[in-house]
Amino acid sequence: MPADVCRIILFGAAIYATLYFIGRPNYVDVSLTSQKTHVRRALSRKDTLGRESSPRRQAMIDNLYQMGNIPWPNYFDNLDGADLAPLTRELAHALDSDRIFLLKPTGCGVGQAYVENGCGRGESYSNFECLFQPLSSCSLEDASAPGVDVIDVPGYSKMTGDSFGDFSLGEVPAVWKKRLAELHPDAQLTDGFLRYWWRAQSAAYIARLNSHTSAAVSVLRHNESQHAAWSHGRKGGKPVPYPLPAGTVSLHVRHGDKGMDLVPFDDYVNAALRFTGQNPLAFQRRLFVSSEDPSVIEDARLLPERELEPSTGPARRWEVYTSDIPRMNAGPFKQLEFYGKQRMSYAWILQLLMALECDAWVGTRGSNWNRLIDELRCVYVDRCVAAYIEVGHDKDWKDYGP
Repeated sequence: MPADVCRIILFGAAIYATLYFIGRPNYVDVSLTSQKTHVRRALSRKDTLGRESSPRRQAMIDNLYQMGNIPWPNYFDNLDGADLAPLTRELAHALDSDRIFLLKPTGCGVGQAYVENGCGRGESYSNFECLFQPLSSCSLEDASAPGVDVIDVPGYSKMTGDSFGDFSLGEVPAVWKKRLAELHPDAQLTDGFLRYWWRAQSAAYIARLNSHTSAAVSVLRHNESQHAAWSHGRKGGKPVPYPLPAGTVSLHVRHGDKGMDLVPFDDYVNAALRFTGQNPLAFQRRLFVSSEDPSVIEDARLLPERELEPSTGPARRWEVYTSDIPRMNAGPFKQLEFYGKQRMSYAWILQLLMALECDAWVGTRGSNWNRLIDELRCVYVDRCVAAYIEVGHDKDWKDYGP
């Protein structure tokens, strides 16, 4: 840790690597900046998102499964979302407080529920760093050095205390408000947009997979027995291609114990049906379906037997891709307890990355997991300008509040 750094918040993330974004526009920045471009090249067949089967798309998806071996500043050149969300807000506070954010080794409440003791491999910590890359080049030894000013955050539901001052958990760091205003002086960016942008940036940084997780999830993805493709007239599934074919639409159906009005599976399917019918040259009728509810997966496997009404759509039948992972229509903590922490965490990350292989998404951003998919598509893969079809209620994510 540099000698002049002596202020630390002991809980979550660091500010250094976040600053890599300054002066290095990401896909969201590029999308916004392109709105001011007056001269554009002619579009080609490769510009059609759903039909794009280019080496670039392949490399982009390969990078997802190699994330733990790619230095974060170079990534763009080459879990449960509800528990990541507090860390994104605390990272914002660390930035505004001019402090470095570190995870406690155990007992901090965030991440510990998702991993075995010692990460199941004898590490000295049991927190999100079992799954993700360290959040700072500074260490706990640095934090315990003489003269270091440390604030010990007791929990993540609310930050309190005189040392923290007044801070809204829905706010964006002042440095980024200023930076975005400079980049887009005429855009009149709303508070909701700023929260949306910051949540994507910070969640993507916090959730960088480490080499252990990348290796484990890559093995799962390339295991043919782990996945099945369902099509009309076949009694069993056939192998799922890697990556998922261009033009595949992701449906994540959030059921479990979510404290919100649950959207029926057919609402997701009908939204995908309308979308593919309205965009027949860009999207096939291919779905990747994920859910913690086993009945949703069973219904998804039967979709190819439904003959669709004649239309301008690209096909008369669905082809559906699913993964064979443990499922229980219950909350995440019950699933972790029943099936095993590490096993479930890897399975969920697998489903997240497979959703990011897709070219359009149907979901409800009232679900934190769907929000995470929506956010990471704008950072981990170049899909921020692709379609996200919302099937939930606007009130569930109005102004992108906490």
